[in-house]
Amino acid sequence: MKVKNIAVITPQLYPFYIGGVEVFNYSILLELSKDYQVEYVSYDKLISITSKHFRLSKGKFLKYLHLLLWITILALKKRVFVLSFSRSNVLYWLIFPLLNILLGTKYVIIIHGGGLTGLKKNVIYNYLFKRSTKLFGVSEVICKKYNESYNIQVDYLPPVIPFKQSDLSKEKLRLNYSLPIDSKLFLYVGSLKKLKRPEVVVDAFVSLGYDYLEKYNIYLIIAGDGPMRQYLIDIVNYYKLNKYIKFLGNVERNSIPDLYRMSDCYIISSDFEGTPISMLEAMYNKLTIIAANSQGINDIIINECNGLLFNNNSTYELTKLLKLIIEEDVTTKYYCRNAYSTYLEKFSFTDTINKIKIAISL
Repeated sequence: MKVKNIAVITPQLYPFYIGGVEVFNYSILLELSKDYQVEYVSYDKLISITSKHFRLSKGKFLKYLHLLLWITILALKKRVFVLSFSRSNVLYWLIFPLLNILLGTKYVIIIHGGGLTGLKKNVIYNYLFKRSTKLFGVSEVICKKYNESYNIQVDYLPPVIPFKQSDLSKEKLRLNYSLPIDSKLFLYVGSLKKLKRPEVVVDAFVSLGYDYLEKYNIYLIIAGDGPMRQYLIDIVNYYKLNKYIKFLGNVERNSIPDLYRMSDCYIISSDFEGTPISMLEAMYNKLTIIAANSQGINDIIINECNGLLFNNNSTYELTKLLKLIIEEDVTTKYYCRNAYSTYLEKFSFTDTINKIKIAISL
């Protein structure tokens, strides 16, 4: 039974955009549409659901004109809004507290990021938060920082999605990707941009060198795209490591479980994360986690317990960890088991959806 009418504002949406926020919003949109009458505002229309779509223009001026128009129309229809917040376009956010005052519009905010460095109290954001029905943050550090800066209650909402395991065997998948069945395979999944620091991973493999990679049969798969992709490819080509370091570009969500199934280890090198979905999926798939000792990551990964942490300003430190994993394989089984246990104990898509449903009903 449809008990509430909901509007989800998510300009960028999977599968048209591939990123943690886009995939998460896609997942909650599909799940909420099972129990609610959902309408959504985005650049592109999904064919997987029948919910009404309000299309945004991709032109900067028309985009905000459309946003204001659709939001006002939906507010007049008494919709409860689900909003993904990041620190950008301050004036855009002003419409929600104004509609709350004028029309009693209710809205739930999920804070994904926008950076925590230099986080200071902003008058408009403060106004936005104070008049919201409920505030969530996708990592414990986000909750803490916004709580301190704005003196508000921000509850932790893990950005979990319903993960699936591949139906194919590791051996079959490696053959499909033209990889040796007996190789040691490392996986990087994410955007190739400065914040994610993918160059640290590539530089570490360069430090290992061609002879070492060949001797131990080591491969690195990089799934993702972004402004640094060509730069990284040029480095790999310069050192003639393209046999061992392969760039897949953006990979469709349906194929992502295959990458985890055929891999042995997962590497994340970001300067900051909310709660990284790709890392949670690696934990779910019982991979060895090699992770930067950064906010949003070290809240989940405890060094030498459920993974290994490294300073992402040190190529040497990551290289040292890679050698440990490669040459002392027996130690990794312990980390894999603990990472999987952490996932089961702390991260549930059902719990995440239920928290959103409760907030909507307030």
